[in-house]
Amino acid sequence: MNEKPWKKCQLCPNEHFDSPYQFGDHLRTLHSKKEGGSHICLFGPNGICPTLPIEGVNDRDYESHIAKSHIFSFEKANHNHSSGKSSKFTDNINHEQSSKSNHMAKSYFLNTFPNPSKNGFLHKYFEENGYLRDNPNVIDQDEWTIYSSSQNLTSALNDPFKSRSYYDNLFTKDWGFNFVDPIMVAPFPTSKKPSQMLFENYIKKVNKRNQIHRSQSQTNQVGSKQDGIPYEESVALQMVPTIFFDPNFNLENNEIFTNLLCLFGSKQNDDNLETFFNQHSMNDIQKSLSEYLDVVEQDLAQQICKRSKDFFLVMSSMDMVMEKLKLSIRQVSQIRDNCTQLEQNLVRPIEQNIELTQLRDKYRDLNKKINWIATVHQTQPTIQLLLSKNDFAGALDLISTSQEVVAQELSGVISFRHLKLQLMEIEKVIEQMMNEEFVKYLTAEWNRPITVDSSDYIKEERLLSIIYGMLKLQKFNFIDTFREEAFTAIKTNVKQTVIEAVSSDDSIEVSRIDVSLYEQTRFLKILKWLNCLESLFNRLAILLKRVNLVYNVINNGFMAVANNSIVNHSNDSNHLNSTNEELNLKIILQSDHYELSANLKEILCSICDFAHTQCAHIIEMRVNDGSLDRLNPIEFVRLIQLIENFVNQCETICGKKSPNLKLVIQIQSNKFVTKFHDERKNNLKGVLDLEKWVAVNSFSKDFETLCIELVNEKSNLMAIYTQYKSSKSITSKSSSNYITLNGEKFVLIPSVISLVHMVLEYCEYAQQITFLSQDLMLRLIELLKFFNSRTAQLVLGAEALQIAGLNTISARTLITSYRSLTFVLNIVPPIRRHFETLFTTVRQANMLKHFDEIQELYENHQCKIPEEVVSMVKNLINSLLQKWIAKPPVPSASFQSICQHLHRLHDNIHDFMPHQQLITLFERIHHTLITSFRERLEKLKIINDGGPQHGLVTQELTFYIQSLSKLSIGTKLNLNTTILWTNKLSP
Repeated sequence: MNEKPWKKCQLCPNEHFDSPYQFGDHLRTLHSKKEGGSHICLFGPNGICPTLPIEGVNDRDYESHIAKSHIFSFEKANHNHSSGKSSKFTDNINHEQSSKSNHMAKSYFLNTFPNPSKNGFLHKYFEENGYLRDNPNVIDQDEWTIYSSSQNLTSALNDPFKSRSYYDNLFTKDWGFNFVDPIMVAPFPTSKKPSQMLFENYIKKVNKRNQIHRSQSQTNQVGSKQDGIPYEESVALQMVPTIFFDPNFNLENNEIFTNLLCLFGSKQNDDNLETFFNQHSMNDIQKSLSEYLDVVEQDLAQQICKRSKDFFLVMSSMDMVMEKLKLSIRQVSQIRDNCTQLEQNLVRPIEQNIELTQLRDKYRDLNKKINWIATVHQTQPTIQLLLSKNDFAGALDLISTSQEVVAQELSGVISFRHLKLQLMEIEKVIEQMMNEEFVKYLTAEWNRPITVDSSDYIKEERLLSIIYGMLKLQKFNFIDTFREEAFTAIKTNVKQTVIEAVSSDDSIEVSRIDVSLYEQTRFLKILKWLNCLESLFNRLAILLKRVNLVYNVINNGFMAVANNSIVNHSNDSNHLNSTNEELNLKIILQSDHYELSANLKEILCSICDFAHTQCAHIIEMRVNDGSLDRLNPIEFVRLIQLIENFVNQCETICGKKSPNLKLVIQIQSNKFVTKFHDERKNNLKGVLDLEKWVAVNSFSKDFETLCIELVNEKSNLMAIYTQYKSSKSITSKSSSNYITLNGEKFVLIPSVISLVHMVLEYCEYAQQITFLSQDLMLRLIELLKFFNSRTAQLVLGAEALQIAGLNTISARTLITSYRSLTFVLNIVPPIRRHFETLFTTVRQANMLKHFDEIQELYENHQCKIPEEVVSMVKNLINSLLQKWIAKPPVPSASFQSICQHLHRLHDNIHDFMPHQQLITLFERIHHTLITSFRERLEKLKIINDGGPQHGLVTQELTFYIQSLSKLSIGTKLNLNTTILWTNKLSP
């Protein structure tokens, strides 16, 4: 059996191939080169293909050349061989053309290529095809050297196989006439001229050889002169006719006899011997012949005399030669007898054994052929059995194996001449069956009832049998079928879900047109619409999981086929499969596997994108009529969570984010955030504009607990807020009117309570809608800045007098705003920690610096409020001190009024202001009073001279100090009065 030429590369003995595609890729990669746009085939003797033009061909002709000349040359040869056997008439017609083409090919090889190396495989190929010639082998340097050459330049330039026009421009066709420089080449400057002494030894050696050669040639000439009379000077040759020296002289020959008679006067046309003998006497003829004989004997005697020494030497050694000859004859006879015995006893039995062995091999080959015939005869029943079990790959493998057996083992069997066409028709039928089975499988798998607890089990064996069969046929269109069926299943589920949702609402009539059906979803109430969307997402998620399972099975099948991990254990296959119980099948190449896997992955992503597009159509119906803009935050968060869950599930399945739903979410989210922030900002502005800056009398215990837990670093903000919302409706009111945070008491105003709820809503939605966390944080920063700036406008800017209708901006109002700002600053750190947990990237983390900006703004605002309080007290003190004079009674009315105002200030703010801050405030007020009193004394020109006026001042200050010492912080105040008389002249 001849092996197919594509099974093994003749130039690379270690390379073996499983398919013609691999062999074709190998020839293109290693045995071809591309110059410009032409391909040159190098697969042939001495690195060039004899059947392709040297200048090369284009890519398409190169592919045809590989298939025709190198891959399928075996089939062509077998076809010609079988056709020659079957039709003698065709053989007679093509005999002349084939012999002519063979002669041309052989002459091309003989005239073009030298003999290959004997160590390579091409030597055997050339020897079998008669391409070897007597030219020197230029490859095997061990056998042929430069001294073996028998040609010179003259013979090389007079090659009879080349035309004369080839030599006309031999030296000028590549370089031109001006290539050789006519100028004398100067000697090389660095080389020295060799001296005569270097050649003396060589000249002596050559002279010695020349003398020996001349002496030998002279000796030969002298010897040749002493060898007797030359042949041309012999007397016999001059007198005796040359006819007697002819080696074929025989008188029985009529022509020779006639020529002999002509020597004695007879004519060529004289046929009468009687007339001849009447004219010539026999004595004269006999006399002439005797004279001829004497002359010959005389020359012979002369030669014997001259060579008598050699003659007697030969005769003396004749006996010895005869004895050796007899001995040789006896030895030859004995050797012949021995050879006869060897032939009878040894050679003949071996020949019989060889003949019997050859006969046995022929019987075995015949038996093997009969078994192949019987096996191929059972091909069709076996194929039907395999197809009944959906073993498409096994059936196709059996068909391909049967085709190879018929083409190789059973070539020329007439009964199987139509089997190849029958098997090809069966292949087409199997391909159609696999396409139908693939569609049925996908339809049955994806149209199963979709429930939440549906199992993920699929029939892998049935699917893999179809996939392996498709790959065996190199039919990859099932990937497109996979995509189309998935699209159809998605459309069916979307339509079914929408119909169920619309049908559940009695006020809507279900339409049969798909477009109007989607439009009718706009008439659903928002709650039912969200339920419909949730049901649709759940259905599509389950469907996409099933699609992903099928994708994984197909992709694993590709990987198994490409990695040679398919093992055929069919129990129903006959002798064709039983020879290899574990047959590794490599159906596709590794490159094809990568391409198919990439295409299948793209199709899976396109299926997820299609599902997103179908869902986006339903959502866009609501977007277009503005329904989504009217969603409350709870409904919107639910919508976003539904879409995000579905997007995340699709991303888990295909590993890619689809932009369709993301775009809808982004646009609608921006609208929601803007609307949400504007509502909160307007609400806060309205609350602040109506704020009376009076602390609330009571608030819920849950709110107090919420505020206390907020400032706890270990607490979870969202867990606290969730618990607060769940228990807000059943809580009771708190008995106190302040909240204690970190040991400090805070009174709360309605605007601060509203701000806390708003801040927590921002944090909640930032956690629920993670991709909006950055935007929500920026909006929250803006809200906190607005609270700070609006508070400053209302309190410090006194706009509350006009907007809220306050009579005056009292110190309590200022301190209330101060404590409100402090309270807000206490809840900023937990807000920052909350957003730190939501931000994962460095860029997002850098946005937290805005909280530092908030803290700085609030602290700057806080610094201005005590100054405003001190300024108010200073104005009051100055107005009272302007009426003070150094006269009894003591205490004066001015100092009594000052002490009363300070007591009222203390009573208004001491309950919600920390003691240390209260002490600092009153010390600053004391310093302001002393400074103002000092200025009044300077104006009244009162000095510390110990006089009556000095005594009145001392009594006034004593009353003032005693009055302040009665405050709750009086014992801790630093009431230093020494600065009153600083820089004043004493008497």
